[in-house]
Parts: sequence; structure tokens; C-alpha cells
Amino acid sequence: MGSAIDLCMDMINDVTGLREPGAVELLSRHPTVTVVLMHARNSVARAETTPRPCGDLIPEIRSYFNRRIHELTTHGVARGRNRPRPRLGCHTTGT
Repeated sequence: MGSAIDLCMDMINDVTGLREPGAVELLSRHPTVTVVLMHARNSVARAETTPRPCGDLIPEIRSYFNRRIHELTTHGVARGRNRPRPRLGCHTTGT
């Protein structure tokens, strides 16, 4: 991520939801970079392969974004820089 910012990228699409060590601090030092903040149920940067029920998926996504955006603003990443995006690579059972 730091290399992309060094190359003057003005938007970061982070599939880990900025959970990598140092990611939030890095973005707080670069106030012009926009963040596409992705929802992720798992902790790795790849699609989840374990099916899970999706019955409460929308409340889960809302809660995730509310929590992450609050954490980011607390660390100096302005709310207007965040572009929440549900992760399309999650597997569900359809129930």
C-alpha cells in the first residue's frame, strides 16, 4: 500500500478492510488518499471458501462498516475518504 501511495495513487482498494498492521497509520499520514473499505468476514486477503448462512448478512455488513469507519475516524482518517464496499467474494449457503 505504501508503494502505491509513493507512486501517487490517489485511491486504495483494500480487501482486508485496513486490518494489516500499519495500514491505518499510513493512511492517516496521507489525507488526500481515498479508501475503498471492503467488508470481509475472514482475516486473509482472499475469498472465503467456508459456506455460512447469509440470513443476517446485511446487519453484519452494516455493523462492520460502522465499526471500521468509527475506528478509522478515531485514528485521523476522515469519514469522507471512506468508500464502503461489501466484499463480493464471500460464500454463503443461501439460507
